[in-house]
Amino acid sequence: MYDSMTDKDDVHAVKHSAVSDPSKFFKGVIAVIAASVAYGIMPIFTKTALNEGMKADSVVFYRFILSTLFSAVFLWRAACKMSVSRKQFFHLLVFGILGFGLTINLLTVSYQYIPVGLATMFHFAYPLVILFVMALFYKEKMTLFKAAVILIAIAGIFLLADFSQGLSPKGAAFALLSAVTYAAFIIAGRKSSFSAMPSMEVIFFVCLFSSVIFGGKSVLAGTLQLPPSITAMGCLLVISLVCTVFALKMLTYGIRTLGASTSSMLNMLEPVVSVIAGTVIFSEALNIRTITGCFLIVAASILTVKGDRQ
Repeated sequence: MYDSMTDKDDVHAVKHSAVSDPSKFFKGVIAVIAASVAYGIMPIFTKTALNEGMKADSVVFYRFILSTLFSAVFLWRAACKMSVSRKQFFHLLVFGILGFGLTINLLTVSYQYIPVGLATMFHFAYPLVILFVMALFYKEKMTLFKAAVILIAIAGIFLLADFSQGLSPKGAAFALLSAVTYAAFIIAGRKSSFSAMPSMEVIFFVCLFSSVIFGGKSVLAGTLQLPPSITAMGCLLVISLVCTVFALKMLTYGIRTLGASTSSMLNMLEPVVSVIAGTVIFSEALNIRTITGCFLIVAASILTVKGDRQ
């Protein structure tokens, strides 16, 4: 699938409706699902790195600097000649730092105050933010069907959340803010000047700018550190290569093919993947509430695909 979704495809996908092309539509669906899987396993590796003694700022910095290096290698091997206009550079700088970069920082910090499942629940308010912004500023039709599907998915995520350890207002605030910044980044991926750029170039610049800013922040705060163990280093490699470069590549293709609203709704499969990964890796017990939550999210995703095709 990766080979068939070239950067050339990404550039043209924004100009053509995927709905009229079943092949392109389902490629977009598969791409977003792949991104959801990659993002879904991220909290496990992030939490493991934090438990190994790493500071949140350091995890964020290494994630971005390693992702910059991985994407640079890809561009070099593909003999890509980058051409970026001033407007594209400015939009990449703003949305790279205040959109994607700040999202990762806020979400990583929230893990220090509240359980991953609870942080995920608050973070996944972002599809609602996207629907509201697209309807208000871009006149995208807000249908009752879309609203109902979102509510079904949010109900599922609510069932997955663990409130047993209490709720930290600070942790909830960080996670909710991450929903707003992530919504801005996804909308920019469809509507900004860099939406026509090859996706790997977008990933390179977004991660480069974020690594500079959050690396500087870590240095000034005195929290920058070397990975304390091989386990921590392994986690950082997975987070950067799989959960960032690959996930962004797939999500970008999905956004350009399906649109921001549909992609964000499909991306709500991410917490289901997190639950499955936690069960498989950490032998976490499943209960009726968790299974019901997973069922509702999967049902909402199926309804999203079916609704868009119709």
